Amino acid sequence: MFATRRIQILSNHLLTSQPQTDLHADNVSLLGRPKLIWIPKLDVLETDKEFIIQIELPGLKKEQIYINEHNSVLEISGERESKNGKEKDKYVRRERSYGKFKRSFALPKNIDPNSIKASFLDGILEVKLSKKEAEPAKEINIQ
Repeated sequence: MFATRRIQILSNHLLTSQPQTDLHADNVSLLGRPKLIWIPKLDVLETDKEFIIQIELPGLKKEQIYINEHNSVLEISGERESKNGKEKDKYVRRERSYGKFKRSFALPKNIDPNSIKASFLDGILEVKLSKKEAEPAKEINIQ
């Protein structure tokens, strides 16, 4: 199960983002609240022809990132492992986050799921979601 937080990204469309965390024992605080392991920052852009999601994923390789679309929900997940997390290390300060992440997006009806494309360059994942052509209004005769 996952804890979710919805964020309205675009006012005219139903493109929402849900950061999610595992509720396994290791990821739950003493108060029973889920610990947020890692929530990558993202931007969502809209053009006349597409939506573009850009997610900061520094330190990852494209083989560590998974993208799935099912039932009009786009899920992006992965894991960033700590390279310097030995118990004997004595950190004075540690701000970087590590662990699993999962971001989910409810897709608007005008997205063509067969046209989703992704690229990964310099730690930025870019996912392009093409819009379908608007269907003309259908006139209905009164009988």
